[in-house]
Amino acid sequence: MLASAIASPAAGSSAHPTPVDATASGRSAPAELPSDLEAFVSQIEHQRVSGLVMAALEGGAFGDRTDEVLGLLTPVHLQALRTSLAAEAKSIEVADLLERAGIRSAMLKGCATAWLDYPDPAMRITGDVDVLVSRTDYARAIAALASVGLVRVAPPFRVGWERRYGKDIPMIGGAGVEVDLHLALVSGYFGVRMPTDAMLDRAVPYHVGGRSLRALGAADRLIHAAIHTASTTPVRLGSAVDVIRIPAAHHIETGYFIRRARALCCDALVAAGIARSWELFGVPPTELSEWALGHRADDRQRRAMSSFDIGTGESMWLSGLAALPPLRRPGYAVPLLLPSRAHLASRNRTFREHIRTSVRRTRAV
Repeated sequence: MLASAIASPAAGSSAHPTPVDATASGRSAPAELPSDLEAFVSQIEHQRVSGLVMAALEGGAFGDRTDEVLGLLTPVHLQALRTSLAAEAKSIEVADLLERAGIRSAMLKGCATAWLDYPDPAMRITGDVDVLVSRTDYARAIAALASVGLVRVAPPFRVGWERRYGKDIPMIGGAGVEVDLHLALVSGYFGVRMPTDAMLDRAVPYHVGGRSLRALGAADRLIHAAIHTASTTPVRLGSAVDVIRIPAAHHIETGYFIRRARALCCDALVAAGIARSWELFGVPPTELSEWALGHRADDRQRRAMSSFDIGTGESMWLSGLAALPPLRRPGYAVPLLLPSRAHLASRNRTFREHIRTSVRRTRAV
């Protein structure tokens, strides 16, 4: 229902383009709305897509119920904008800290895509700051953020394991904006295999409030949006719309994009995210979506992708074993099975409970 509303532009509306306007399906009928509008607006708030729905409202996509939805959604959207502005301010602070420490970084997801891929940044709501750094800068990056009062949300399994194989380190400070310090774009098999330093090599500048920050290049932003869409259940509509918006806003040559996804060892996951987004919004096919829909994963990637459907935690992390040669697998698995006491305490688990859960999920991977 919500995806249909976002993807349904009003007839003749062009002043405020919808998220899929560049590949619009041509539907002009007003979007069908549920009877419980308060629950519908709550879903919009949860999915952080109020900016997209406001754009559809301004284009008249909800017909004679537009004013009714607008009255309920406006205060929700204003609060979402305040949250986004706080995240953008924090992204500038984080970028400055990392730059002064001599650490390469690239902003991820909403903080970057809002400015680079949408006609109006207010269309792309974000609630936190996601920033990618190299694994070689792990300790220095954590120290730089800690110097301004940011603290870890939870202890690591083991410090050495996190530096080599971890996905991200959530940190939070007094202002309440979470900063996710990424070492990879996804957990498990694909995160272990993906050479993210190559993404940092291709980072591009963008500007917020007169300050210059860096983000992934357009092809890599699309790869990340597709990964997030494929690996998150239930799907996050904000990331799925990014999958549609980024190729609509930039010329990304399909052959180059496919080679890029393969070089990053994540083509199956990327194809799944693109296919899911196209199907979700009913967007007409393109060369890119045809590739995604026709992609056939090899056995290792297919097994790794199945871990995202099993659940969270160990099911995804343990899939990383398949990405490593046999001699390196014990160093990957043992810290997961025997994490630090501090980590277990943060999850309210005993060693026995943790091992029982890990073994059960290992059998499912």
